[in-house]
Amino acid sequence: MKLNHLHLNVPDVKKARRFYEDFLDFKLLFEHEPGVFLQDEAGFQLALDPLDADEKTDFPSWFHFGFCVESAEKVQSIYQKMKAGGVEFAREYKEFGEDAANFYCWGPGPYRIEVAWNRD
Repeated sequence: MKLNHLHLNVPDVKKARRFYEDFLDFKLLFEHEPGVFLQDEAGFQLALDPLDADEKTDFPSWFHFGFCVESAEKVQSIYQKMKAGGVEFAREYKEFGEDAANFYCWGPGPYRIEVAWNRD
């Protein structure tokens, strides 16, 4: 069994779609008014739908979801692209010796997102 999708409600679907396409290489899978389904190269699907005006996205301070990439260089590359794009960071890029690298940013929602690499 594998986890194959995540469904997020966001204040602005178009803005959130651009974030995941521009920074995390998701591609449009299909639109379903008023939302969209995106997919990454591994086949993971991300559904984005509008957040109702009276809904909140309150989560515990530790809550986040993460994306693993193939190298520390890829983590650094995504970090630099997000930094240039004005993304807000919850924790800046950090290397853990030669075994891992990551950072946390705020994605649309707002949701805290980790981008990481770990040596296997």
